[in-house]
Amino acid sequence: MAEAVQAGAESVPGLRVSLYDLEGGEIAPFVDLIEEADALVFGSPTVNGDAVKPIWDLLSSLAGISLRGKIGAAFGSYGWSGEAVPMIEDRLRGLKMRVPVPGLRLKLTPTVAELDRCRDFGRQIAEAMTGTANPPGTAERVIDFAELSPYPETGASSSKLATRSEP
Repeated sequence: MAEAVQAGAESVPGLRVSLYDLEGGEIAPFVDLIEEADALVFGSPTVNGDAVKPIWDLLSSLAGISLRGKIGAAFGSYGWSGEAVPMIEDRLRGLKMRVPVPGLRLKLTPTVAELDRCRDFGRQIAEAMTGTANPPGTAERVIDFAELSPYPETGASSSKLATRSEP
């Protein structure tokens, strides 16, 4: 999953994406790397209703670092309940990070189609970082001011404003 998320993020030009495995390593070197990062994406399986210990150890060590405004995201696999991803997202929000893309949870070992979802997830995060995201339905939006009026029955003339998002 992590490699597919990385591949999706790397498909967006202008980014350098690094992948690290926390298992069995010290946390301190990762804290230094995180201070320099613009976005952090954490992957963890759900084991006994929780994220794995190395993820919590790292997230706990980030309390003394200013992460306000950085982009954060989470993904993971699960066998029964899948609580790890929302728990990580809550912690990222608690650290004042922006979480613009909903976390990705997949049951057990991902299929080829689910790995495509992982790549799409990585691309969405990268697009949020670069400001190139164009969520579905935002290409054109029309606001009818008559619908916003607290007195729609007055029959006043309607004004409309159209906005267009450029890709």
